[in-house]
Amino acid sequence: MCLEKEIKTLIIESLELEDITADDIKDDEPLFISGLGLDSIDALELGMALKKKYHIDLVHMMHPEIECVYIPDILPLRGIDNIYKETYKGRTFYNILPFKHFIKLENDLRRGINLHYCEEICKTMGVNYSKKAGMPFISEAVKRSAIKKAHIIGLNLSKFIFICPESHSNKKLSAAFWNNITEILYSNNYDVFINVLELNAAYGIGKTCFLNFEEAYYLASLSKGIIGLRSGFMEPLTSINNMPVVCLYTDFKDRGLLHSMPSNIIKKGFSLKKLPNAVESNIFEYNMEKPDILPEILNNILSDLKLRG
Repeated sequence: MCLEKEIKTLIIESLELEDITADDIKDDEPLFISGLGLDSIDALELGMALKKKYHIDLVHMMHPEIECVYIPDILPLRGIDNIYKETYKGRTFYNILPFKHFIKLENDLRRGINLHYCEEICKTMGVNYSKKAGMPFISEAVKRSAIKKAHIIGLNLSKFIFICPESHSNKKLSAAFWNNITEILYSNNYDVFINVLELNAAYGIGKTCFLNFEEAYYLASLSKGIIGLRSGFMEPLTSINNMPVVCLYTDFKDRGLLHSMPSNIIKKGFSLKKLPNAVESNIFEYNMEKPDILPEILNNILSDLKLRG
């Protein structure tokens, strides 16, 4: 199934549209107001459906040999105290990282204990931590799809920077910061791709389109450098060979049972440099807690990235 038809089918199924098929939707048909006439609630539901579907791609990218099943209601697996198991459609699933693991991890970091979250996960799971790990697998079909999307938006594939401004746990950076970053890059003749679910002026003036995890990873691997707010997606990007990565650390937000945390602690306990396959000399990390660090980053961004070409 081609990507266009796959997305049309997802729209129909997730929004339960009746008396319509994928063939009835034109490739350039507007989704909102005119065309399909979707509203803001439909947009929210569609966004959630896309995120759920394409999270599976992350697992497939790292372990294509392992079957991945998406469970619609994951809450029963979120046991707080102990390893939890749940039966779903005749299969048993185990949550081997109960919530108390993450609560203890962050509390230990606040107390000044020297540890890294990746090493602690390995301890909890009973496996040996190693700086060597499996590399992401990207199929030729995914590569072709990513290139096609880049051509459609007019991205200069020979000279661009890949920016990741979104994060689930970290506080956002200001619109002024991202605008300054993109303006500096454009003034130095670099194109900019902004990896977001929906283009927002707060993330700077750049080019974007929807990419799944595999496509985003591959497109990032073609860039001259990566700049991003600390997030889960930044982690696999550190495995790209000879790729300069600038990672920016802000405070953790209050996440319910997991409370806010200062960026200086996060930079120590969640550093990208200690991840498997990460090349420390290619990673440049900044603590964003001090406002006066912004000019320093803006002045050094080109040299830190060691932009190629």
